[in-house]
Amino acid sequence: MTSNPYQEDRDRIAGLTYPFERPYQLKVLRLVVGDSTFLPRYGDALQPRHFEQVEMMDLARLAGVHLEKHGRGPTLAATEQAARDMIAERCRRSGQDEKKLWAPYARLLKEVATALEQSEIPDVCERVVEFAKDQAIRLAVLDGLADLDAGDQSGLFSRLAKAREVGSGHSDRGFDFFAQASKTFVNRRSVGAIPFGWPGLDRITGGHGRQETIVVMGGPKAFKTGSLVNMGANAYMHGSDVVHYQLEGRPDAAARRYLGKFARMIPGEASDEDIDGRLAELRKRFRRTLWIKRFPINTVTASMLSSHLRGLALDGLIDPANRQLTVVVDYPQIMRAERQRDSLRHEQRECYQGVINISREWDCHMLTAAQLNRAGADKPVAGPKDLSECFAISQDTDMGIAICRDQDEMDREEARFVVCWSRETEDHRFIRLSLDKKYTRIEEIDPEIPTGARANGRHKPERIAVPEQEPLGLPKRRLRLDDAELDREETEAENFD
Repeated sequence: MTSNPYQEDRDRIAGLTYPFERPYQLKVLRLVVGDSTFLPRYGDALQPRHFEQVEMMDLARLAGVHLEKHGRGPTLAATEQAARDMIAERCRRSGQDEKKLWAPYARLLKEVATALEQSEIPDVCERVVEFAKDQAIRLAVLDGLADLDAGDQSGLFSRLAKAREVGSGHSDRGFDFFAQASKTFVNRRSVGAIPFGWPGLDRITGGHGRQETIVVMGGPKAFKTGSLVNMGANAYMHGSDVVHYQLEGRPDAAARRYLGKFARMIPGEASDEDIDGRLAELRKRFRRTLWIKRFPINTVTASMLSSHLRGLALDGLIDPANRQLTVVVDYPQIMRAERQRDSLRHEQRECYQGVINISREWDCHMLTAAQLNRAGADKPVAGPKDLSECFAISQDTDMGIAICRDQDEMDREEARFVVCWSRETEDHRFIRLSLDKKYTRIEEIDPEIPTGARANGRHKPERIAVPEQEPLGLPKRRLRLDDAELDREETEAENFD
């Protein structure tokens, strides 16, 4: 076998470590061992040998093992436990003092825990990818030259093309349908949807699933934010961490609405002690977190929201690796696009595409809103054509729910949720609701009825009762229910079939 004349240069380049000082390497390691979303996205841009310190290399290797086993990066607690197990195994084999071997890893983990600020995350990711891509291209050139010497002229170009993909997220080639499809189906079924909280709507849609973006549409003061708060509160009570991004209104607006929904209280009417006591009960009962972050209008971009989520995850305030996550963005039309476009509708579409990408990157439930134009706000039944500025929102998102009200319904404080489009389930159906604006509560008053003559304004919607003996069956996808409820639903489905 002919030796590679460039092997010496190749070994030198492959052996390079990060050209960063130790404090910056700690920042990189913080993402590797404490951010469950970093390795799935940038794993091909990182090698344990890039770190200078042996203990750093070991922790990076443990993170890679966790990624291969679970399909996501580890949390800091998981990394610490894996490191303890590694040290225990080494001591068992060598007979060394476990406490002495563990000491440098304990010091390193303590440094890593406080090494990174949220605002530094984009820069760290960019510099890691830049270093890895530069190294990959250099190695590709050397290997390509060896191919040329051996008479292979195509090798250089294919190697360079592959090197350019490092850190881009394009290294995942998908899956072989005939070999791996069944595994994919099992994984998809195992991720239960979260119910919206209104039985009629859940029968129609089956709830909202991970990596799905739901848009609540309505005119001004149509209760869009109130609807998002009700959906977010229901997700919280079904075992999901919730992060609510408020982009308009007074600083405490979202908090007041959640307080009314959860506890039927409003500040001023209830004492601080009663409010704190009630919220403590709820937190103890559900054991999840609800974070509210306010940004001024037209200041936040999708990348800023993703960085904020990463900061919450790094601090252990949310745990997307082990618990469901619901993100509420109220609402993307008043976000700032990453770059200026030639028209407003293109900028708005970019903002919605940004939150869609967040739902996929974080494997989370995404709840958003959208403004209807003047004509749509006055229609008995609005649709995607009535979206203000950007019809493409309906093409990109998974489900659109319009809040529709005629004058009689406004007088009675009622409304209808109309499912305008849905990728996975039925659409053009609606339910009737009663609105309690004081406490931001929405109650269903009718089962779903089909849209048509009664819904388009020619006839007034009627209350339709579903006969008790008529089986409703199951939604098209399983909701997130407890074991007893799941067993009961499965039994009913078998009887129905």
